[in-house]
Amino acid sequence: RGVWAERRSKEQTTLDSLPGADAALSWWTAVYLFLADVFESAVDVFRGSLRETVGADASGIFKSLTTEAAYRGLMIDDNYGLALLDGHGDAVPGRSAGAEQIVALSLIGGLNRAAVREAPVIMDSNFARLDQGHRANVLQFLPQLGAQVVVLVHSGEIDRDHDLGVVGSHVARRYEIVRVTETRSKIVPEAV
Repeated sequence: RGVWAERRSKEQTTLDSLPGADAALSWWTAVYLFLADVFESAVDVFRGSLRETVGADASGIFKSLTTEAAYRGLMIDDNYGLALLDGHGDAVPGRSAGAEQIVALSLIGGLNRAAVREAPVIMDSNFARLDQGHRANVLQFLPQLGAQVVVLVHSGEIDRDHDLGVVGSHVARRYEIVRVTETRSKIVPEAV
């Protein structure tokens, strides 16, 4: 309301100072400025509410994915950055590469839950820096990440016999990229 009053006053003064100023034009200017402020305020409220929702969801997902019980969760700051919170609620200054992957996946999960439209989630090499405990937690979480999740992994990231058993019943299709020559590969469907 303060911004609207300032803008209204400035615009009103300008319009009123013009020779032959039209009172109706002055009134419509006031209406348009008021409506612009209403919409700006609504967007700010919606953005803040959505940030809180995504932050809460991301924090909950993080707590379910991490094996470190000392972490309290995540918080989205005013610049939309994610801070990892220690047991006292203070931001952890440096994060390991594995923690970064868990934080990123948590944010993706939070954003996906808040999305208006459902879309597939496609991830590449998301297990490379994770230990076995975190890998197992992520694999158990993947079916909850979205209606369709595509995970691209290489042989060094997972143990097919052990790791894929965790998500086996949720896998609809599985493919392997097989090298044909040094410059050509082909995609081969595998039995699920």
